[in-house]
Amino acid sequence: MKEKKIFKYLEPKSSSLKINKSYDFVKLYELSINELTLQQSKRDQIIIFYLTLVSFLTPFAYSIEMFNDVFRMVLFGGLSLIGFLLSIIIIRYKVYKEVYWACCQTITQLMNYENNSINKNLIQNIFYKVLMKKDPLRKNSTFKAVRKGFFSAEILIFEIHEILNSAIFFWVLTLLCNHIIYPIIFSTVLFVGVNYLYFKMFFKVFKSTRTNYDEDFNFAFSKAWFLHFYVD
Repeated sequence: MKEKKIFKYLEPKSSSLKINKSYDFVKLYELSINELTLQQSKRDQIIIFYLTLVSFLTPFAYSIEMFNDVFRMVLFGGLSLIGFLLSIIIIRYKVYKEVYWACCQTITQLMNYENNSINKNLIQNIFYKVLMKKDPLRKNSTFKAVRKGFFSAEILIFEIHEILNSAIFFWVLTLLCNHIIYPIIFSTVLFVGVNYLYFKMFFKVFKSTRTNYDEDFNFAFSKAWFLHFYVD
């Protein structure tokens, strides 16, 4: 059996580093802005895809007489599952959107510093201050922060997706049981649960400004790969 070659890590010599550091912050800012825009575009594409899928399969399920309630229940159950998984993806896009926004602000402030003074500590402190300024819970209660943000265009678009998905889940349950109360309860739980997860993950991006825990800070900073250009 051939012996596997072991990778040997050698620490780079500090003498090999340039004396004068050089960073292209303009290019970095453009990349960050493009990625921020891409997150919004992906979110819109997902919602359009789901709306198209539902609008196509719903009339199809009722247009053929041989399709019974069992078939429809399976079909709409699959649609509801797809809708739920897409909701999770949209929430992840929301998290990355907020992180990339913070990256843009951080990069803008870094342009005011000499390249040789830029290091990990400076970058993380500026990123932290940006999160602190943006944190919706620093001056508001959770209820007030949710209420203020709930009617923004971004969240309303998300709610359209969730209302549709909850309605499909409701329809699946009505085919499954005879009592209307259970479909109402469980579809409402689905709607509220996904919204709870949405705001929980949104607020988690800024949580470190209230707890000062490394774990909470790294949740956001680990995703800010545009800022990982420093040399320790």
